[in-house]
Amino acid sequence: MKITVVMPTLACGGAERVGAAMANYWAERGDEVTFVTFDPPQASPFYELSPRLRHVKLGLFSVSNNIAAGFKNNLRRWSALRSFFRTTKSDVIISIIGRSNVRVLLATIGFPIPVIVYEQTDPSRDSLSPFWRTLRWIMYRRAQSIVVLTQQFAQSFSPSLQKRLSVIPNPVVMVDTVENKHRPATEAFRLIAVGRLEQEKGFDILLRALAKLSEPLPKWTLTILGEGSQRQYLESLCRQLHLENRISFPGAVKNVAEFLKQSDLFILSSKVEGFPLALCEAMTFGVPVVATDCAASIREIVRDEIDGVIVPPESEEALGKAIAELISKPEKCTKMALSASTIIHKLSLPTIMSKWDKLLQLALG
Repeated sequence: MKITVVMPTLACGGAERVGAAMANYWAERGDEVTFVTFDPPQASPFYELSPRLRHVKLGLFSVSNNIAAGFKNNLRRWSALRSFFRTTKSDVIISIIGRSNVRVLLATIGFPIPVIVYEQTDPSRDSLSPFWRTLRWIMYRRAQSIVVLTQQFAQSFSPSLQKRLSVIPNPVVMVDTVENKHRPATEAFRLIAVGRLEQEKGFDILLRALAKLSEPLPKWTLTILGEGSQRQYLESLCRQLHLENRISFPGAVKNVAEFLKQSDLFILSSKVEGFPLALCEAMTFGVPVVATDCAASIREIVRDEIDGVIVPPESEEALGKAIAELISKPEKCTKMALSASTIIHKLSLPTIMSKWDKLLQLALG
């Protein structure tokens, strides 16, 4: 099967990690896979790609500062995609992420190639402008299939589009055995959070919640993995709250699994999310979670008081209270860890890719 996967970039990010994992899976199986991004030719993908697939970098990834520049840049992307699709004979095209999905559908007008679009966010809460949202609903009528991550996300689509919908969660790529997390009595309780250092991730709320934890509690540390525009602000906030000796910012790392396996509690403090992949990955390693109820997907992933604790978004008090309770009750954490690890049975890469294979067969008739 000749499969073309299209997404804007292969920089660090949850959607990018999923796209790379899917493409690698098909390539290693023996399918002819081409991965198309707008990255510059000299850019190296953050995530490792199989040597058996072809990575085409169109060199058109740029930020548009005004409407005129946006129109010009999108016209160039449309033209480049259309030329590529005309010369590359694919059996099916899979496009990942909102604007990219619209561009691909526009670029394939008149071509007899089935297109599957893969939504990575909650359509009712995404950051698209009214223009892009309208264009999305118009162009999605051309898609062979529309894949969303949860049943709740599917409710955002019109009845006519729901006929084309399939619900397939993101796969968890990191699969390993659940390790014994018993720590020496002198070792600190290890908290971890993962995400871009941007406002929507709510890391400032997390830091303030931690600063209000009352003593006495066992010693704790927090590692925040990720990079972004708020790094300096968050580091400064740590100093203001006198937390600089407890919190570290290693940046964007490729070995997230190693950090997760060594952690005792994962914290999702986001104000808004789509399908938080890092949360799922932490659970597969037997790490219980405290998660804000920031997306419809959260309650489809976390069973409150079984796998972890769900708290209201943007509430320092609720977030801090949940963290303090689990730090002070390691036996509760251990019980939740065993329950959390069972998520792998429904989100493992082979399980999810079997759903995709069925969808591809339907697309090919």
